[in-house]
Amino acid sequence: MSWWFNDSWQVWICDTCNGWEFEEWDSLVEHLECNHNNCMHCRRGFVSGPALRSHWANNSSHAFCVLCNTHFAGQSTLYDHKMNDHFPCEGCYQIFATELGRYEHGRQAHPFCTLSEANLRAAYECFFCHKLFQSLLALNQHLTSPRHAYATETGRDGEKIYKCPNTFRMVQNTLDGFMGQMRTLTY
Repeated sequence: MSWWFNDSWQVWICDTCNGWEFEEWDSLVEHLECNHNNCMHCRRGFVSGPALRSHWANNSSHAFCVLCNTHFAGQSTLYDHKMNDHFPCEGCYQIFATELGRYEHGRQAHPFCTLSEANLRAAYECFFCHKLFQSLLALNQHLTSPRHAYATETGRDGEKIYKCPNTFRMVQNTLDGFMGQMRTLTY
């Protein structure tokens, strides 16, 4: 790296570029990184731009986002950037540049993970039989269907009796009563 500060002119000089002058330190840094593949933080030069970006990406002392080629003040700022501006997998926190990339990753790498995109498409679960539904309307239709409502001969006026499909010991006249009783159980 061949650069220095000229006290008389109050400018930074790049000798590699025949004395190009930079009034701001940040301008010199940008010039050296873009044109000469220098890491100003480590004071090291690299043979190519990809080698420099690989150095930034694989060195924890650099808060560098490989998806958008941007430096950040620290690792926590980089983490916030990745979580807010890119697409993290909720199962393994791998970061993706596009929503489609995250979706394909979830479909292939986490097909049975409850946090994967594939399962988030069926986000409503029946409390009784654990069947998954894509909408609240579909779940409510399932809950009011004969699947969990049984009319008995002893029920008053043909009322529906809700029975637990797992134990068959619990019976309630209303769905609300049944749900309240289910919440008190510990399995």
